[in-house]
Amino acid sequence: MPFNFQKPRASSGEVRSLRGAHLIRVNLSQMDLRGVDLSHADLSGADLSGADLSHANLSEAYLQAANLTQANLAHANLSHADLTDANLFRVCLRGANLQEAHLTRANLERADLTEAQFQNAFLWQCNLKDADLRGAIIEESQLQQTKGIGFN
Repeated sequence: MPFNFQKPRASSGEVRSLRGAHLIRVNLSQMDLRGVDLSHADLSGADLSGADLSHANLSEAYLQAANLTQANLAHANLSHADLTDANLFRVCLRGANLQEAHLTRANLERADLTEAQFQNAFLWQCNLKDADLRGAIIEESQLQQTKGIGFN
């Protein structure tokens, strides 16, 4: 049975997994993907704008050039994910795990990064203008040529 993207949130006890799926340039905007396992998935160029990915597992996912504008990724696991050139404008990453994630040239303008974990992450040439970094852990991260760091 193929995964139905239009299906409402899974009922309690039902597990949805798209682990390792190839979802290149797919439109998942405004979808309810709370708690879905997207680890190792290829979402390069995907449109996830406005999607609810809270508590989702996106570890080691490929999200290069993905559009995550205003997506909810609160408490999501994005460890080792590749978000190179991703648009994360006004995204909610509150309490998210971004340890060792690659965010080269990512747009994080006005993002909610409260209490997000960025240990050993690569934030090269990122736009963090007006991002909320209260309580964020950025230890050992690479911040070369990152612009607009604002602590609101």
